[in-house]
Amino acid sequence: MPSITLAGALLSLASPDDDGAWAWQSWRSITNLDIPPYAAKVQSGVIDSFTTKDLQNIRAFATEYWNLNESARAAFIKKRKDNNAAGRDAWCTFVNKHWQGDWKVNDLITDALNSNGCGPYEIMMRFKTSDVCILILFIAAYSRIIIVA
Repeated sequence: MPSITLAGALLSLASPDDDGAWAWQSWRSITNLDIPPYAAKVQSGVIDSFTTKDLQNIRAFATEYWNLNESARAAFIKKRKDNNAAGRDAWCTFVNKHWQGDWKVNDLITDALNSNGCGPYEIMMRFKTSDVCILILFIAAYSRIIIVA
């Protein structure tokens, strides 16, 4: 079974009516964004250099992603060519560019785990996985304690 990407993990936290991680003040502070690119009400020029068309493509891709069951999502986000390619590419590029760049999420996660006496490798050993995205989903679920506190 294919593993989910970071971009997919962030979308999995959201839904058509829920901005996911961007509903958390701590995440908005980390990203310096009050709204995600997939939000229905986002306007061009607010996030990166996305045009209105880019944002529409991202929203269409995200909506299609949310309509799939969990097992189909991992394969869908990794597709290369389909009607959602432009939105997928824009979303994945956005997340990959900022994740460790501006947002420094890996550092935040490691620091938060270490300050609570547990490192990322211990979490992966507990879950018997080497899939970093599983770790990210765990942290996202746990982040209300770690990041918000």
